[in-house]
Amino acid sequence: MAIPAEKTGLDLLDRVAFGYLALPLVIFLVGWCQAWVAACGLLALALAARALAGPLPAPRLPAFGPGGWSLLLGVAAAWSALGGAGHLFHANADWPVRDAVLRDLVAGAWPVAYVDREGVEYLLRAPIGYYLPAALVGKLAGVGVADAALLGWTFAGVVLFFAIAAAGDRRLGALLLLLAVLVLFSGMDLVGVVLTRGVAVLQFLLPTDHIEWWAARFQYSAHSTQLFWVPNHAIPGWIAAALLIRGAANPGFVRLLPLLVGLLPLWSPLTAIGFLPLAAVAFLQLAARRRARECIDPAVVAGAFICTLPVALYVTMGAGTIQSGGTHMAGEPSWLYLANCAQFVLLEGGLLWILLLV
Repeated sequence: MAIPAEKTGLDLLDRVAFGYLALPLVIFLVGWCQAWVAACGLLALALAARALAGPLPAPRLPAFGPGGWSLLLGVAAAWSALGGAGHLFHANADWPVRDAVLRDLVAGAWPVAYVDREGVEYLLRAPIGYYLPAALVGKLAGVGVADAALLGWTFAGVVLFFAIAAAGDRRLGALLLLLAVLVLFSGMDLVGVVLTRGVAVLQFLLPTDHIEWWAARFQYSAHSTQLFWVPNHAIPGWIAAALLIRGAANPGFVRLLPLLVGLLPLWSPLTAIGFLPLAAVAFLQLAARRRARECIDPAVVAGAFICTLPVALYVTMGAGTIQSGGTHMAGEPSWLYLANCAQFVLLEGGLLWILLLV
């Protein structure tokens, strides 16, 4: 039985965003899992998402008119293309690996496997959520179409992010400011460059300089950096964060947080790890103001766990064989590492927190 719409408050934009994040999981379950696993996963996903099937409440769409929508769509299209998807413009050094994953997903049988000279078989294990819809299009229409499909999929995600962030606003000026901040803002990087290299360095900076690396071993990536270098990690995180900001005070949305968290690992385990504490804080804040039972739906929790269990097993397969390490450099004094870390955290986050609390 669907939860009544007046209790969920989830409008068309919310539901489209959930559908965008969930589509790769559907493709993964059907294309990569055995039939009985796929059936169980799809049933569990339907159980967890049943609240999205109720009557639609009044939409909270951006209301700035055709001119505003044209601006939003134009910026989203230009930004997505400049990021490298579709290869209409320069694609940075990370894209050859991304292109290889997409090509193998299109050309190979699912699940994609490789055999070495000794006959040992290896499974393609990667966060493939970003690529699966475009790969499916490529399988149906040819590998040459997959690249364009990936650009379209990227564009759709950026449009959703912009629309959720701008939802409810009618002012064209507010939209211009929002888009400028989302596309151009880069945190406290310029301040960090001045603190570490002096004011004189400003006259030598070029528009293409990566000032985000001012702290050497740490980086707080701007939105444009994320879209250009790691769209598979960025887009699901942006949409999930925008949904959280929009619905944190809504019990119907909070009940769906287990599903939202569960949709992220196939896109990016790193994004899921980063989003989980934010979701937990939102749940605890709302539960403190209302009864905890209003914020928990056991069917959503169970359904989200079951439908994402195959993904968890997939993305952690052989994880112990992957080389890893910290950002602490060999032979470096611990105090120097900790001082650099503190400097980075306090500048990139501490000053902004102070401004929010004032």
